[in-house]
Order: sequence, then structure tokens, then C-alpha cells
Amino acid sequence: HSCPTRRSSDLDYGAVEIADDAARKVRAAIRTLRHLAPEMGMNGKVALYGFSRGSTAASLAIGDKPFDEWLTTEGSRFDSGETDIQAAVLGPGIFDYSLMSKSRNEYRHIDTYCHTTPDAQAAWNRQGGARAINAAAAPTLLFFNTDDDPEYSTQAEHLVNLLRKTETPHTLMQDYGKGHTVPTSPV
Repeated sequence: HSCPTRRSSDLDYGAVEIADDAARKVRAAIRTLRHLAPEMGMNGKVALYGFSRGSTAASLAIGDKPFDEWLTTEGSRFDSGETDIQAAVLGPGIFDYSLMSKSRNEYRHIDTYCHTTPDAQAAWNRQGGARAINAAAAPTLLFFNTDDDPEYSTQAEHLVNLLRKTETPHTLMQDYGKGHTVPTSPV
């Protein structure tokens, strides 16, 4: 993605997941759960589940390359503790905004956001969970229906290719139902 030079701070971002903010929230939730695990009788292992916008947010925790902006701006009740996860279940979502059709509102909104930051290209580079995978990722179950929005097929294929490249255990569940839905029965 190339970033044209423009500033659009007066435009509405719309309903879009800003990776820095979503990553902070997901990582804080993981630390909180891990901190409370002993008193809840849990073993401290964490698996994330996300569907639609929740899948986009959850994907920010599957990779091995958290961006400095995610790490330096974190603050929560439990600031210390591991934020790695042991598994992820991700439904249809956006894992790399640069792969979206430029005519999509989500693409335009994230582009607007990136251009209100000091370094638009750096902001683009850290959008989406796929961008946070370098050499490894958490084992992932990915699901979507091909009759849903075609963007989800593109995003899933990209994420699966990264998981294959990093030799990450993964399963792809495709066409288990119709449209933008979650699986409701064993396949």
C-alpha cells in the first residue's frame, strides 16, 4: 500500500478497529484473565475466540511480532504478565487492511486514521493481525463461508498462507453454513 500525502483529521473514522487500540485491549484482557486464573481454578492457558470485528481484534494477539506502539502504550490493571496465547478460533474478519478493496468504507476509514498519525506508512504497517506474524503464530482454527462478503475469503486465504509459511498448526473450516454466521453443528 502506498500512502498519498494528505491529512483528514476532520473526517469520521466510522466503525473501524484501530490496531493499536484493539491490541492494547486484547493484550490487557489476556493479562487480566491470566492474573485471575488461579482464583478461578483455571490453568493460565488462554485461547481467543473472535467473530467478525471481534475476529479482527483477536487476530492481533496470534502473532509473534507485537509492534512497539502496542507495547509502549499499554496500561491496564495488570500491567505485567504474559500476553501470549495458546490457541485462537477466528471467524470472518479483516487481518490485513491493505488487502481490502480501496472502495470499501473500512479501507477508507483506516486510511483516514493512518493519515492523521505522524507516520502514515508506519500506521498502515501495523494494521491487522497478519502484520504481527513474523516467524510463528498461535495454533489457529479459521472459519468462514464463501457466500459471505468476498473480502473475508481474501483475508482468510492471506492468513492461511502466513500460517503455512510459518508452519503454524491451523485448520480451515469453510462453507459450514450460509452467510455471515458461526458454525452451529459439527462438520
